Amino acid sequence: MSVDLSAVYRTAVAGADPKKKEYTGTGISGWRAFACDPSGATPTLVVADEIAGAPAATWTMHVPLDGGMQVAAEDGGFAARADDAALTGRILAPAGAVARIEAVAGEKGRRFAAVRIDAPPGPVATFLVALVLHRGAAPAVTCASDGHAGVITVGGRRLRLDGDRLLWESH
Repeated sequence: MSVDLSAVYRTAVAGADPKKKEYTGTGISGWRAFACDPSGATPTLVVADEIAGAPAATWTMHVPLDGGMQVAAEDGGFAARADDAALTGRILAPAGAVARIEAVAGEKGRRFAAVRIDAPPGPVATFLVALVLHRGAAPAVTCASDGHAGVITVGGRRLRLDGDRLLWESH
């Protein structure tokens, strides 16, 4: 699934009637693509994001810290662990990016870990992250992509990034 996120970056017109919901563009645009394979022993979600025109871009994922959940940055990504299960995130783009983990307070005393990935400065920020739910060791994740085209392999499954779409080639 691909979604045009350009409307997310609009801002309300100053002084406009709030009932009319008038918005104007900010010069920032973006899209997000998801590919999910819930089958097998390692359900997988791959997320691709692109943001253009922003002075800085950061990819963020909030993980609830309920039930003993622990979140930590790892080489090449991050992991959220509870008991014997883990959600491992592998950063495939931007190249060389490092996850940072920040504590975030939620409503009604809930606590979250915010996983943040910063893009290098530039007119377009591209993020590509593979999330794998597993017990034991995570499957290998490889990526031959420039952020717009390429092949991602998770264990024995392959998907293709084609512009603003992620498509499973094998499950």
